[in-house]
Amino acid sequence: MIVELHKVLTSDRERIVRSIYAEEKPEFLLRYHQSAGKGLDEAVRVTLKNISPDTNFFLVSTQTGAIVGFFGQAQPIKGTHVLESFHIRPHMRTKEILAAFWELVRETFACDFYTSVSVNNLKAISHLEKNKFEFKSSIDVSGTNFVIYKSTQ
Repeated sequence: MIVELHKVLTSDRERIVRSIYAEEKPEFLLRYHQSAGKGLDEAVRVTLKNISPDTNFFLVSTQTGAIVGFFGQAQPIKGTHVLESFHIRPHMRTKEILAAFWELVRETFACDFYTSVSVNNLKAISHLEKNKFEFKSSIDVSGTNFVIYKSTQ
């Protein structure tokens, strides 16, 4: 496989999320992230707030050690498995690496799981649909609209 998985300590989450978000074009923070228009600090804060303390947080890298991105595997709630957060570095979004990233995420879960993204994040929505995620519903959380997708094994 071209990507590898590394479990991250809770104390390292902020550094990883911040460094990966900092590589994004300004448009990501202005329009697509759920904290749209509020800057890098707020995007990092909101992302970390949405990741439960007991979530398994993983860094994904290539076999040569280049960081691809991250994802969070929440502890199951009443048998439901949730991908709490994910992000892939902009220059790592090649067809081959994206396919390997999702293969690794699915292997890690080893079951069906759900994830959500802001309705404004059209790129992520399109990406999920291209990678075998099925739209399930939409939800409003404190004035922010999200779409929920399910990945099947």
